Amino acid sequence: MPSIEQTQARTSYGNFDVFTYTPPTDLNGILMVFHGNGRDAEGYCASAIDLAEERGLQVVAPLFDEDRFPSARYHRGGLEYGSDPSDWTVGAAAELARVFAERLDRTHIPIWMFGHSAGGQFLSRVAAFAPDLTVERYIIANPSTYVIADDREDMPYGFEVRGEGGTEERDRIRQYLRMPITIYLGTDDIGSKDLAMSSAAQRQGDNRLDRAVRTYEAARQFARQYGCEFAWRLVFARDVGHTGGGMLRAPEATMALGA
Repeated sequence: MPSIEQTQARTSYGNFDVFTYTPPTDLNGILMVFHGNGRDAEGYCASAIDLAEERGLQVVAPLFDEDRFPSARYHRGGLEYGSDPSDWTVGAAAELARVFAERLDRTHIPIWMFGHSAGGQFLSRVAAFAPDLTVERYIIANPSTYVIADDREDMPYGFEVRGEGGTEERDRIRQYLRMPITIYLGTDDIGSKDLAMSSAAQRQGDNRLDRAVRTYEAARQFARQYGCEFAWRLVFARDVGHTGGGMLRAPEATMALGA
């Protein structure tokens, strides 16, 4: 059996238990994996091993424990706590990436980030509101909600900050649409179990598959309307439901990571 190591990482957000796997090949980068609502970081690390060996990536799967990171701080990135970025938790992704790049003594090593379900919700907020982070690609898989390209929808579901959309919000959206994002969905993820059902969530669609397509199309429409760069991809894992392991092991996972 491949060897998964449990280690710790110290950040300004506190200590994290982190599960890692290093393939027996030359390393081409780091694959950070953000777990779902079940908080099974070790299981997600194990599910990513085949993909890591295929691409030569070290798996880094941090545990966002529920005591310190309830849904408002993990799923929604702490954005509900106000417009001050110091109150947000999205910056933890960059700090963890830096820690493990330094441990490999490769400060500029390429980094991919994969988030499934709750981790996908978190990663959507990271891509939208932590834009200084340099990532090869964000793979947002089967989340309940996204940050949508709308300056009239309140954070953490859109970009509205002060009560009405405006130039600052639209500039943030343009930056978001330039991010190398893959929306990665299982074609069978159409159930309602653990699906976020707030009014803002329901405005995004009826189920995870519907919300993915709507979010992607809204982003593409915004890019066309305002003539801005659009770097997103939409990738489907055929016959896969709401399962992190299934998404990581699906043949389409390589396509989701990109070239």
